[in-house]
Amino acid sequence: MDARLIVALCVGTVLMLGILLVCRKWYGFSVNKTILLAPVLTFFGFASVKILFFIENGGWTGLSFYGAVLLIPLWFIVVARMIHLPYADVVDCTAPAICAMLALMKVQCIAWGCCAGRILYKTEAGEAVRFPSQIIEMVNAVVIMLVLLQLMRKGKNRGKIYPWFMLIYGITRLFWNIFRETTPYVWILPAGSFWSLVSIVIGIIWLGIGQKRQGNKWCSS
Repeated sequence: MDARLIVALCVGTVLMLGILLVCRKWYGFSVNKTILLAPVLTFFGFASVKILFFIENGGWTGLSFYGAVLLIPLWFIVVARMIHLPYADVVDCTAPAICAMLALMKVQCIAWGCCAGRILYKTEAGEAVRFPSQIIEMVNAVVIMLVLLQLMRKGKNRGKIYPWFMLIYGITRLFWNIFRETTPYVWILPAGSFWSLVSIVIGIIWLGIGQKRQGNKWCSS
């Protein structure tokens, strides 16, 4: 494994821990369980981006960051049971933490030269000037993280933070993907756009199910 990636994962784990420690105050998690969540989230997040890359390309040499967004809710069904915390609360807290890791990974993209933006124009010397997609997506992840933390702080969206994350991230990534240099994955859609649509659909369905449950609870009272 690339040494830079190992460093990034370690730094990302520390960043996620800081965010999880903030979130735990709103959800009543113990410090010990919160500290455990950070490396567990890193482990399953890394496994997820590898799995999705394999699904897309048939190999293990790269990373597909949408894997963490789409697969973490599945892994954490088991994790929440093992640490005896409510599933909805746990995945709520993972959402802004994942945003922090996604932002950091975009710094890695700059270093690796991947996820490049479309060519905007060429200089007189023939050098291509590209849309700064890595920087924009890094800022995008940070902004989403701040929005999610604000939603959590208000306390009115408990159990809805992760689907809101999937919906907002999916919509913004679908837009910014227009400015990335891509190749078709499904029909004319590049992989990022396809998974963005999947994320949007899941987020909408998830929010709809949560709203229906709240309505049933209200009607039965």
